[in-house]
Amino acid sequence: MSRWDMSRRTDFGNTLFGTTLLGIAMVLAACQPSPGTPSKFQNKQTQNDPIRKLNVYAVNYPLAYFTKAIGGENDDVVLPVPANVDPALWSPEPETIGEYQRADLILLNGAGYAAWTNRATLPASRLVDTSAAYSDDLLYIQGMRPRTPTGRRAGALSRT
Repeated sequence: MSRWDMSRRTDFGNTLFGTTLLGIAMVLAACQPSPGTPSKFQNKQTQNDPIRKLNVYAVNYPLAYFTKAIGGENDDVVLPVPANVDPALWSPEPETIGEYQRADLILLNGAGYAAWTNRATLPASRLVDTSAAYSDDLLYIQGMRPRTPTGRRAGALSRT
């Protein structure tokens, strides 16, 4: 592999990372209501009631980390994958899938990363595929194109 190929891959990786981070920031900013505006994600509040935090579930550590960093104390971010388990290979128990179903927001890595999401029924209105913005740039493997929760075909490599 030539030096030019390596620098191009690094540039693509930096662009991919930046695009994903920007996408998460935009989603979280969109979920926060402007002052004085009620949101479907909030309980009706009175002067004595605190604003309810968003319950956000992620499918991998980077999504959970950046969501916590961006949302701060405004969100409860959950990554239920056990320690020392690869999230790409993990399959949650039915109770955990129920927790995902009740979440206000579900952050997916996309590109077929968390294969269990293809077999679970998750509310489409609360799913955010963080790789959707650059899905045309993903590398696909011939003959490997499983369906995603949104019905689109995927099959991109989920590993580096």
